[in-house]
Amino acid sequence: MVGPDIDDTPSDLFISRQLSWLDFNRRVLELAQDEHRPVAERLRFLALSAENLDGFFMKRVDALRREAELGIPSDGPWPHTPAEELVEVGVIVREMMAAQHALWRDSLRPRLGSEGLAQMAYGDLDTGTRQWLGRYFLERVFPVLTPLAVDPGRPFPYISNLSLSLAVVVDPKDDDPLFARVKVPSNQARWVALPDGAGVVALEEVIGAHLKHLFRGMAIAGCYPFRVTRSADVPREEEDAEDLMDFAQEVLRDRRFAPVVRVEVDERMPAETRALLAEELKVDQDDFYDCAGPLGLGDLSSLPGLADLPSTRPAWAGQPHPELPTGDSEALFAAIRARDVLVHHPYHDYDRTVVAFMRAAATDPRVRAVKQSLYRTTASSETLSALIAAAEAGKEVMALLELKARLDEAANIAWAQRLEQSGIHTSYGFVGYKTHTRMTMVVREEDDGLRTYVHFGTGDYNANTARSYTDLSLFTVRRDLGRDVMELFNFLSGYAYAPSYHKLVVAPQAMRDHLLGLIEAEIEHQRAGRGGRIVAMMNALADVPLIEALYRASSEGVQVDLIIRRECGLRPGVPGASDNIRVRSVLGGFLEHQRVFRFGNGGNDLLFIGSADWMYRNLDGRIEALVPIEDERLRSELVALLQLYLSDTAAAWSLGPDGAWTRVRPEPGGVPVSAQAVMMMTVAGDD
Repeated sequence: MVGPDIDDTPSDLFISRQLSWLDFNRRVLELAQDEHRPVAERLRFLALSAENLDGFFMKRVDALRREAELGIPSDGPWPHTPAEELVEVGVIVREMMAAQHALWRDSLRPRLGSEGLAQMAYGDLDTGTRQWLGRYFLERVFPVLTPLAVDPGRPFPYISNLSLSLAVVVDPKDDDPLFARVKVPSNQARWVALPDGAGVVALEEVIGAHLKHLFRGMAIAGCYPFRVTRSADVPREEEDAEDLMDFAQEVLRDRRFAPVVRVEVDERMPAETRALLAEELKVDQDDFYDCAGPLGLGDLSSLPGLADLPSTRPAWAGQPHPELPTGDSEALFAAIRARDVLVHHPYHDYDRTVVAFMRAAATDPRVRAVKQSLYRTTASSETLSALIAAAEAGKEVMALLELKARLDEAANIAWAQRLEQSGIHTSYGFVGYKTHTRMTMVVREEDDGLRTYVHFGTGDYNANTARSYTDLSLFTVRRDLGRDVMELFNFLSGYAYAPSYHKLVVAPQAMRDHLLGLIEAEIEHQRAGRGGRIVAMMNALADVPLIEALYRASSEGVQVDLIIRRECGLRPGVPGASDNIRVRSVLGGFLEHQRVFRFGNGGNDLLFIGSADWMYRNLDGRIEALVPIEDERLRSELVALLQLYLSDTAAAWSLGPDGAWTRVRPEPGGVPVSAQAVMMMTVAGDD
């Protein structure tokens, strides 16, 4: 059967990226709704689904809104215009937020109470507890509050992103009602623990009950919490930037005053107060989202005592890798010389693998140079501290720190300044592109000359995410990869045309074309009777040429399995187009972040790991690299890993031709298989 013409692929074969992302967050919320999970786990997934929505509005909605206002049509074959998408987003998000609050109100909050962690409403507290809270307010809260009146002499105050505020309506008895804003302090705990373990109460309720101390002599006519979300997508002409450090700092300043894209409000807020907020915040009523419960549900993850409640999530401590000795740099480098090493995070400990490698590079007297590319960092980074130590030890050190990593600009700017002050050659990336690839090269003087040790990662050099994200690390001393990495670093830090590489597949230079070529090769293998096979694991699939190529491969009989955590623009199982494509998503206790790609190659598998998803921004707007895995042991390891995820029946969903996701269940009487649980048992040596 002949598949769709790639030049005229019907739009109904594609799924909107934004709507598919919301489907992903529905799956997260579904984990919170699973009554078989302990309440602490469910609460964490509820908080995560709320935090995800914050990020969605910050990163995606403003651009969509601008496109809708300008009447821009769909960019490609997507089934909706930006204006249509924006309307649909509003409908879906309202449904999702209503489900979140219903889950909290009707299920999780009562369950917490039965577990001894009651979240109390101020109105339900007894007199003694209220008196205690009155003293708490005056001693701990009142001194840091600032009521901000709004009148002709006092303009509407600036409202920071994701800050929680109280809209206070004051009746002076002899005039029209007045408006004031009181910010709920973000530097204090959101939840106030009551004495004698009686539970917790929200800080905003404590403030709301004691407003008489802020507005003396006034009658409080109403008090309504609200919370704003500002866009993080600040449009700036990067090509005009003369200095990327100045550019990144300007983006941060602009973001403070970026447009408001969502206003969460207490559902009881009256129309007059909404109208005032709409006017002052420069939003429409469509940007208001009613909440039947606490605003900012992501803060539920910080409830006191939550960590003490039962959980099915194991207290996992990363294990050492059996092939990577620590504490002895000579032994570590010798182990990498002996064979390529593949590390699975967080199952293998980040500190005893990646950080150990960086420390060895800093302290080993034979190391001559260290180069590293970084995307997201942390306030305290062991890898960056190791770079500084290497520079202080007299080694040549270069760091490429991407200053345009959205929402991490401030941390990266701070580290860039520290690195420069330490004498490290520091580069900020390219104008017009983000450097997203994660790699390190260590040049070491050995008996037979200089040797280049290389680390490639699918995740950031970030200890926090390394404990909660699944990612892969490759350590190798292969000369062809070492030469490629040298060339790529020279391209990133100096003036050079993009080189041709021996092994690396680099974006934006060649990655999409290479992937398209690999898909076409599978079609040829299928036609020749050798069988075509593609298995791809990634965060997101939204690149139109690659989706169309997968459709063409499926129509030729190539078997395609896609493991996609987040959004997927392809519609599987459509007769004549994607009969041979299956799509699943795995969401477990760890966030699936690794990218692994397998092409059958007529029985001689080609396997790659990398940092790039199959999206336009990765393939055309970022410096990315795919790394071939050529060691037979590691190739078998990756094939087994992919098969394990295709066998998951504990935390997997399957995408249907109608665009709906369905939870995968084991066969009747079967035992659920959790890929993450199997990985933990395997690494721990527990059969």
